[in-house]
Amino acid sequence: MRVSSILFVFIVETSVKAAKTATRASSFAGSTTAAIFPPVGADTAANSLFPNPSVVGYAGPTITGDEAAVLQTAPAAPFVDSVFPLVEPQPLEAAPTASFDILTHLGSLSPFRSLPPTTFGVINASAVVPDDCTLTQVHLLHRHGARYPTIGANEVAAAVHAAATSEEGFEATGPLKFLNTWTYKLGAEILTPFGRSQMFNLGMGFRVKYGELLKEATELPVFRTLSEGFNKFPLSY
Repeated sequence: MRVSSILFVFIVETSVKAAKTATRASSFAGSTTAAIFPPVGADTAANSLFPNPSVVGYAGPTITGDEAAVLQTAPAAPFVDSVFPLVEPQPLEAAPTASFDILTHLGSLSPFRSLPPTTFGVINASAVVPDDCTLTQVHLLHRHGARYPTIGANEVAAAVHAAATSEEGFEATGPLKFLNTWTYKLGAEILTPFGRSQMFNLGMGFRVKYGELLKEATELPVFRTLSEGFNKFPLSY
């Protein structure tokens, strides 16, 4: 009986220690991870599956459609309300509600969306050009698309990693238990893939809305930028 009791205590103590070991933060918690492409060791030499552009073939000249003028001719203005392929974050405990969209409450970090024409109190406002008016020029002042944080903005990740690699270590529980194996996956400064798509789509949208202005232009459009962000705009304009 005593042997059984000792064995039982030993098993319980061992299980508790194992459980604590399993939930203790990993030494890599809070560390920064990044992708490298092409992967180290990947064969990037030319092969028959990827022939030189000169032998791919050329279909010959094709006709481009006429320039569009959506804001001058359409009955309604285009409305941006998609954040594809982003997925709206959900609360940890409370059930999601259709009346609250957290992506529209992130201040300067919220993805771009069109606002109703009457947002600023102008009654019967519309982005569509009135029938008795003609659009002659357009100016765009725009910041970059979604980008990674500024260098040095990962203080929280650095603190988590410092605690995880300290002699004492740490153990996160409850809603924060994900920190035990969490790593910081954000880059710095440059556009995110979603940010690049924002700028590309912005250029495409401007061409569709105002492209007809180019037919009467005597000078080429002026694109001026000091950032990587706006460089994606002309690619689709």
